[in-house]
Amino acid sequence: MAWSFACPPALDAERDDTGPADVDNTFVEPAMQPIITAMRAASARATGQPVTPEQMRLRAALQFAYWNRQPPVLAQVRDLDIPTGRGVRRARWYDPDGRLQAPLLLYLHGGGWVLGDLDIEDRALRTLALESGAKIVSLDYRLAPEHPFPAAIEDTVTAFAWLRRHAQELGGSARALALGGASAGADIALAAALRLRDEDLPLPAQLLLFYGVYGVDRNTESDRLFGTPEFSGPLANMELFYASYAGSPERRRNPLVAPLLADLKGLPPTFLNAAGIDPLRDDSRQLHDRLRQSGVPVRYWEYPGVVHGFTQFTLTSATARKALADAGAAIRSRLAGAALT
Repeated sequence: MAWSFACPPALDAERDDTGPADVDNTFVEPAMQPIITAMRAASARATGQPVTPEQMRLRAALQFAYWNRQPPVLAQVRDLDIPTGRGVRRARWYDPDGRLQAPLLLYLHGGGWVLGDLDIEDRALRTLALESGAKIVSLDYRLAPEHPFPAAIEDTVTAFAWLRRHAQELGGSARALALGGASAGADIALAAALRLRDEDLPLPAQLLLFYGVYGVDRNTESDRLFGTPEFSGPLANMELFYASYAGSPERRRNPLVAPLLADLKGLPPTFLNAAGIDPLRDDSRQLHDRLRQSGVPVRYWEYPGVVHGFTQFTLTSATARKALADAGAAIRSRLAGAALT
């Protein structure tokens, strides 16, 4: 396939009511080309030997250390301990400007439910904090396969309740507490919101879901277009991720694993985005449609020319920076007023 490097008329497509726009599947943002080349090279080097979760985590940490260089400066960044019924979970608090009564966001990193830590999206979260004015708490939730479904959801529900109680101490407002994440973290955030709704507990004021995995159908158009090693990167391990987190095919169809199978009524207003050359792109398109059908206010942004996980590449990608600016604007417009009431 030939790839075009000319800038398209617009780098994003927003659809509040009508669904995703048609996009040019042949466009690649120039900043993405070295990343795609690296994905292709990594695939060529693969030996076919089993890789342990520990090895995958180490590789991810080394890879993303590069992309977290030169982090933006915030008023304060510090680590927290959040107690749960199963021990203490670490978290990282990002304070962009020292203001009080700001919106709060509980954020869950990506990594296929198996990878990731508090460092893997550090630069992106600093950027999002500055763009949104929100205090962000990034949670180091338990990972599979050591802690399979529903451990990460339980950690999220517990941390959300803890943040509600301690919002004022962190300079935020419980009235303006959002919940979000990227990739598998977006799936966990959505599942946690469903669980809060079903247990008649206070809901987030907003959901922010970045290029998530929401279903179990891996025969979508986007998977057929972009499910090759040069675009999928870590998603080439999707079967391992599913097996590690959820186990059997039957369990993978649990609505808290695959929220596209859930009743989505009663969820809070949702900001949703997707990457244009991502095998998981159509999960976000389908979720957008399902949320609208369920009466949930939803804003959808799709960014052509970028791969899965693109918000982690703010060091070089203009589209990544724009996506975080768009998400920050969504937080401000939805939550800034609520934080002051």
